[in-house]
Amino acid sequence: MPVSSSAHVIVAEKIMGLDPTSPQMNLLLVMLQTGTMFAVVAHYWRSWETTYFSFASGIPVERDQRCD
Repeated sequence: MPVSSSAHVIVAEKIMGLDPTSPQMNLLLVMLQTGTMFAVVAHYWRSWETTYFSFASGIPVERDQRCD
């Protein structure tokens, strides 16, 4: 079973007999990649915030152990 969104598009093209060069497939690919990017940012935001952005405020932030 493919894990990446790009692999899902390739499998869907093969199974459904879709044209990979059609504008609709390009739109689907862009939407899937954008959704994947937002999901990763949303999932890791707290971890990134405490690791990389806490120094900017000057206030020490305790690290959330669930985000590791």
